[in-house]
Amino acid sequence: MVVIVLIGLLAGAVGVGVFGILKKGKTTIAQDQIKTFKVALEFYYIENSRYPETLDELTVPNEKHSGEPYMDNIPQDPWGQAYEYDPRGGSVKPT
Repeated sequence: MVVIVLIGLLAGAVGVGVFGILKKGKTTIAQDQIKTFKVALEFYYIENSRYPETLDELTVPNEKHSGEPYMDNIPQDPWGQAYEYDPRGGSVKPT
């Protein structure tokens, strides 16, 4: 009986630690994705003198950008939600 209780306590402690690491990992992924958006948006602005109206414009091949898109695709955030983009400020944030 004591062994079962100890195993339960250990499993609970490990579970809490793992969930904390996963949460921090998702936050880090979201921060990295936002940095990628920022770089792509700045390149777009430099080459077009304006920010795109939508994030999808970053995935369209652009002759000013060697015929390549600024981004291959627009990812969802680590929680499965779409990023919101405000072209008036060129900002991207998780929803």
